[in-house]
Amino acid sequence: MRSRPADALRETGIILRDDLLTALRSFLGIAALVLYAAMNLAVALPYLKISALLEGKLAEQETTARVAMAVGGKAAWLKLFQFLADDDAQAAQAMLDVPLQAIFIFTMAAFFVPLVSIIVSHDIIAEDLRSGHIRFLSVRCRRGSLVVGRLLARSALMAAVIVIVGVGTFCLMAVRGDGLPHGAWLHFARYTALLAGMAPCYVGLAGLISTLVRSPFVALVLSLSALFGLVILGFASDQLGWIAPSYHKGLLYAPGTWPRGIAAYLAFAGGFGALAWLRLKTRDL
Repeated sequence: MRSRPADALRETGIILRDDLLTALRSFLGIAALVLYAAMNLAVALPYLKISALLEGKLAEQETTARVAMAVGGKAAWLKLFQFLADDDAQAAQAMLDVPLQAIFIFTMAAFFVPLVSIIVSHDIIAEDLRSGHIRFLSVRCRRGSLVVGRLLARSALMAAVIVIVGVGTFCLMAVRGDGLPHGAWLHFARYTALLAGMAPCYVGLAGLISTLVRSPFVALVLSLSALFGLVILGFASDQLGWIAPSYHKGLLYAPGTWPRGIAAYLAFAGGFGALAWLRLKTRDL
């Protein structure tokens, strides 16, 4: 006879599998892949074009001028990296050893991942509430298994999309322009893994809001509004900014601080997921 925890795990696994298959059959996965890839290409291709023009201009300069520009450029990049790393001078110094291409793509993708995660996940409960299918599901499985299985499925979908696009972006950067320095793939792999780790946080946020309303469209609007509100809060307030996931993004840049950053994002994911479970458990279906 199965124990209750074993039953809950089995139900969660079934929900996870079925939701992934449903997402693929409805072309949700392909849509997420195309959208995220298009966003990355929209910034990667102009970057390659501009960097090629700058390299050409730099090659035309005299040797002394090139050296002066290189020294001045390093100081400018250090200030920028310190800004990205939340004024952590040690982290900014470590970022000088990271290929600029990897930092640029990660910075842009860190804005895209929350948007795509919310678009992919806003309807995970709201659609069933709208159609009334939630009553049938609540008889067949625990509400907690339903929430966790759906959140894990959409997080896995986002992770697959991020990895596929990350590999493609790395290949594009490697073959265009002057290519990438030796070992750059390690930094691209780390940033890709961190982006995949960020996604469950925003999947959880969308899942929480999806349990509050019966309309997928309203859930999408509210999720995007909550996302932008948290981003503004993270930038605007030093006292309350820590309650916004984006406040901790600066920790993800440097090799020595990323564990704390990803731990914060995963903690937010767990918190949003727990609140979604609590709301669905207590609401009238």
